[in-house]
Order: sequence, then C-alpha cells, then structure tokens
Amino acid sequence: MNFMYNFTSGYVLCPGGGCPWSKGSIPYDFLTFNFLYIKEFKNRKAYSDGLWKLPDSLNPGRFFYIIQAMSTVNYPTKTVVQGTGRMSDNHADRGVSLEEDINDSNLYYRERNRALIYKKPTPVQVVRVDYPRRGKAKIVEAYYRTPSTTDYNGLYKGRYIDFEAKQTQNRTRFPKYLVQEHQIRHLEKVHEQGGIGFFIVRFTSLHETYLVDAMELIAAHAEGEAKSIPYAWFRTHGTLLKEGYCPRIDYLRAVDEKYLSQDSSK
Repeated sequence: MNFMYNFTSGYVLCPGGGCPWSKGSIPYDFLTFNFLYIKEFKNRKAYSDGLWKLPDSLNPGRFFYIIQAMSTVNYPTKTVVQGTGRMSDNHADRGVSLEEDINDSNLYYRERNRALIYKKPTPVQVVRVDYPRRGKAKIVEAYYRTPSTTDYNGLYKGRYIDFEAKQTQNRTRFPKYLVQEHQIRHLEKVHEQGGIGFFIVRFTSLHETYLVDAMELIAAHAEGEAKSIPYAWFRTHGTLLKEGYCPRIDYLRAVDEKYLSQDSSK
C-alpha cells in the first residue's frame, strides 16, 4: 500500500486513485482489524485525482498509528513453536515463521467455511502437581513429549488432510534430518487409508514455499546416502504456493489441483 498524507491540507494521496481502505481494494481482514477506528473513514468524499479527506476527529498521529497497526496481520491464534521437533533449521528464528503463516491461513479457511484444519497440540507429560488449595491444582513440572504424528490435520471437501511443515535457510538443498521417522510412518499410514498427505516446505532465503506429495518426498528421503535433497527436486516435483495477505499461503488451491481435480472431472 503506497500513500502519502499532507499535514497542511489533511488529505491522503492514493497513487493511481482510489482509497486503499475501501473494502474492494484490500483484503477484508484489514478492515476488521480495528472497526472502531475504521468506521471514522466512512464519511470521506472521493476526488477524481485520488485525494481522500480525513475526518476532523482523526489527527495525523492517530492516523499513522492506524497505518502501522493495520499493516501487520496478527490473528489471535498465534502459536509459539515448541522445541520438540525440527520444523526449521533456522536457529536465529528471523521473520515470520512458516507455522505462523499456515496458522493464519487455516484461520482464514475456517472463518470462510472452506476447510476445517488445525494444528495438532504438542503432547505434554505431567511430572508433578501441587495442590495449594482445596480443589485447586497447579502443574509445577511438565515436559513436552516427542510428537507421534504430524503438524496439521483436518477435513477439506469431505477428504481427510494431514501434512507436515518444514522450512530451511539453505538455498540449494533441503536437509533430510528435518523429516523424522515418526512423521514418515504416520504419513505412510495416511496414504494407506486413502487420506491426502503432503509436506509444505519453505526455502526462506529464496522466499519460495512448495507443496510436495508425502509419498514422493518420503521416496526421495530414502533414496541414496545423501544427507539432503536438492532444491531443484522441489521445483520439479513440488507445487509452488501462492503467497499473499488472505490467505497467507493458499495451499488449498494446490490441493485442489494435485489431488481433487480428478475427483471433480468424474
């Protein structure tokens, strides 16, 4: 979104014309971020040259606060990555993680009744519980257990969906150690039962995210003694996912093309 505010005239300049806050020009999620502020924009009048008048009640400082707040989409289901599995080889944890993008996308799908897909909770082993008061229990010692399956599962168009998310900073190869044996065994069982299983793999340095069929990646994982899979393999066997605002990663479009297009043609 490119725009400028003139402190003297009190107008917002929208290059190319049109108001950037109009419902038809930006994703709906931006408008719902803070309704109490956005409603103040309703009474503005449009000018042919792309200038929009701010309401008198909205001062420039408050306006830029809104700009900053609305430029970041943070849904209430933000999840902290637990240290029980290796989703990523990015030890610096820079930027928005693949997990956050998928969680935001799943929320978008659920709110629009497109799919019902959730992140699986990490199993916890409770070791010690204290009872400071009658009827009150306090967990004082607990440990995360190694997950026995994958990251996400749910339903889409009557089909069971199950997948694992991984990301790497490596620009040329995908480390095999990121894919664990329990994940391989689980996705093999999903395939045997007729479910849809896949991996979502992000090359963060390249800003590219791929959907890869689980059985294809498992076969490449088992092939040879190499400790990694070339990036070129993902370009050949994977589907490059479209990324944007809403949803952040439209992976269901790739699911339609890869798994469900044959079903609809029958």
